[in-house]
Amino acid sequence: WDSQKPRDVVNLSLHFKHRVGEIYRVLPSKDHRWVYYPDMQPGECMLLKVFDSSPDVARFSLHAAFQDPTSPADAPTRKSIEVRTIVFLDALPADFAKGFIAPHLQPDSPDADLKPLKVEAG
Repeated sequence: WDSQKPRDVVNLSLHFKHRVGEIYRVLPSKDHRWVYYPDMQPGECMLLKVFDSSPDVARFSLHAAFQDPTSPADAPTRKSIEVRTIVFLDALPADFAKGFIAPHLQPDSPDADLKPLKVEAG
């Protein structure tokens, strides 16, 4: 993880119908060391820690997708699912998040279509 630095990313603002989100765009660096797992099989998964609040460990982990020039033309399309999870390591109140429904799952949510209206570099 020491091949990536905070200066290697640029914030991108994602403008939705009623909110603005933010992600990183990776800038190229000769210092980056990338790892590729070409032989993953159905049923296997990879877990990436993408943020940590501790300054004593990797704060984030850059990851990307690319067209593999060695892949056969008739190879099945690879699928990817991104799930973001927050882990709390301390005790939480018994009623923490009681009744919470993610905003994009609310009936008639303007975020039901998750495609941003505009993307801006920040």
